[in-house]
Amino acid sequence: MTQTQKLTTALQKLSALHESLDRYFLNYRKLSGQNLACKEGCSACCYVSLSVFSLEAANILAWVGRMTSPQKLALLKTLNQPVAKLGPNALGIEQSPCVFLRNGACAIYPVRPTICRSQGAILWMQETYDVCPLNFTEPNSLLPSKDWLHLERLNDALASIQNESTGGQDSDRVMLSELIREVIEALESESN
Repeated sequence: MTQTQKLTTALQKLSALHESLDRYFLNYRKLSGQNLACKEGCSACCYVSLSVFSLEAANILAWVGRMTSPQKLALLKTLNQPVAKLGPNALGIEQSPCVFLRNGACAIYPVRPTICRSQGAILWMQETYDVCPLNFTEPNSLLPSKDWLHLERLNDALASIQNESTGGQDSDRVMLSELIREVIEALESESN
């Protein structure tokens, strides 16, 4: 199998993983009801500096490549808007926002990284859990543990897909602050 074929297969598997995670969240949102503060306009979890596997970076760049010219121009216009200054994250700590956050929304939402798709869930990690302090604030409002997202399983699945895409050669991570430059270059080359 060629490297291009490996990448294509891995991107399909990544898409399937993301679709599965999105289905999980549709159900999770129903189960959580009013206990889930996550909704359009909430970007508290976006005040963070992230890195992603090279496969997820390739997925974002491939998405940009599939856009129509008008879509590319619209995204470029969005990304050329000023980045928000420091703001409070979910813990109330002032941090810089994700480089793809514009006007309280993710500019790459359809292909947002896996870690971003997990935000808002009660995350099971080894022998403990983590939950956004904005969610499940009422006493006894946590969902049963059977409905929690097992972060290690998710990370293992993502790492497995990454390893398949590179033959185990490259597990490098890409900072989103570096990736945005590649995205903007790709968009600008289209507009010239």
